Amino acid sequence: MMEIKAVFNKSLQTIKGEDLRENRSRLQLIFEDILQINDFASTSIFPEEKRTDLHNAIDRLNDGEPVQYITNVAHFYGYRFYVDARVLIPRVETEELAYEAIRVIRNVDHPRILDIGVGSGCLIISILKSCQINKGSAIDISQGAL
Repeated sequence: MMEIKAVFNKSLQTIKGEDLRENRSRLQLIFEDILQINDFASTSIFPEEKRTDLHNAIDRLNDGEPVQYITNVAHFYGYRFYVDARVLIPRVETEELAYEAIRVIRNVDHPRILDIGVGSGCLIISILKSCQINKGSAIDISQGAL
């Protein structure tokens, strides 16, 4: 039996890549989103039933899979979105687009929103929620994304 902080630190050493800050960040997402553990410095005992999930996630990470696909979570504009390999992971540039669209839309009476190539839905959902609009349209050619 090991404490959570010891498991976290030992796991951090097994992640490939030289950027310790990036590795720590990705491991924190795995702990939070897959293992439901938010205190990485806890002296509580690490739950043995979660060990396999941790090892599987680290193996996938070391195989080059993006952490967002492993956790099925992408953070975008303050919201959490489900993502998997069928959609692109939201980019920072798209978040900048959302910010600008929201700025413009707030000055429009009765705006109509259309998101073409919706993917995860992060852009249109963030715009609708932020502008408190309850209706928009979104399409995608990919059935998997939809």
